[in-house]
Amino acid sequence: RERLEIYRYAYSARLSECLRDDYPVLAATLGESRFDAVCREYVARHPSNAPSLNAFGRHMSRICATTTTLEAAAPFCAELAVLEWALVEVTHGQAAVPLDLNALQTIPANAWGGARLFGSDALRVLTFSYPVNRHYQTYRTDGVLLPLPAAGASATAVYRRDLALWRMDLTPAMTRVLRALLAGETIAQALTRIDLRDGDDAALAEAERSVMIWFREWVSSGFFARVVTA
Repeated sequence: RERLEIYRYAYSARLSECLRDDYPVLAATLGESRFDAVCREYVARHPSNAPSLNAFGRHMSRICATTTTLEAAAPFCAELAVLEWALVEVTHGQAAVPLDLNALQTIPANAWGGARLFGSDALRVLTFSYPVNRHYQTYRTDGVLLPLPAAGASATAVYRRDLALWRMDLTPAMTRVLRALLAGETIAQALTRIDLRDGDDAALAEAERSVMIWFREWVSSGFFARVVTA
């Protein structure tokens, strides 16, 4: 019995170690004792039931949102867990070979409105109620933990290019257009998500320039696996 108890403790410790690997910034934000408490609750509520531990940590956001351990920090920590889990998923996703911009230029201009873009498996578009990526980036780059931030909407694209993981902050208009494209809308339909007032020619011209910049960056970053014209 004693030997079995030693094994049971060691296995739980291994699962907690796996969670720490998947959520390093969350662990740093909570501190060792609080993160350990969250891990113990996680293992009790979601014991491993698969040979691989690749997907074991997928419930962390839900645990953060519902545990009593985190109190006021729970909403932010739940969103931070969403970002870190997206990085795990993108690591294991099939990255798309970036579309050839020169080849895309051969598509007739009148065909672009009805074209549809299909997203890469190694892309996640996330919207938050807090500036989650700024908190994450500051710690990963500078080793500095910012105080828990006040609420403020933000959006981030998480993607993989070759073997490197990347995060791109998105404006509200970028988010609406990109989400529409990934949902299967045509390019013409997605562009209506910019939501400009009728008759504002200057704003329309600026939007057209912005969309070209966004589109070039998204394509070169491998956001899309393929394009299909009508």
